Amino acid sequence: MCLPIRSFENVPDKNDPNVMYFESGIHEPTDVAGKCFRIPSNTTVYLEGGAVLKGCLTCDSVENVKILGHGMLLEPQQGISVAYSKNVLIDGITVVNSRHYTVSGGQSQGITIKNLKSFSIRVGVMDWILCLARM
Repeated sequence: MCLPIRSFENVPDKNDPNVMYFESGIHEPTDVAGKCFRIPSNTTVYLEGGAVLKGCLTCDSVENVKILGHGMLLEPQQGISVAYSKNVLIDGITVVNSRHYTVSGGQSQGITIKNLKSFSIRVGVMDWILCLARM
């Protein structure tokens, strides 16, 4: 697979307590049952080029979250889930072979998606982004 890469001008400091920094390599979530990386409010998640996360990213009832970088989510149940959240930015990552949606957003405000790449070879699975409106 050959992907175009753009550089991030402001790579976050991996020692910042509000940064979840994934270096190059394979990363498994500690939430084994849900196979998810849970993201708290006011957090920047950065996936360095070569970082492979074997699980989904979950933003549930959070605000001011950034998910950035050149790494990938590999075969998650669902790529990125945003629910009951505000001000979530997704920029630059790649989702490969998600079993369901690439990104789902429900009951949320201010979800911004830029430069997201999604690929799947699974039969009957589409590279979907699902957003449910908030009333």
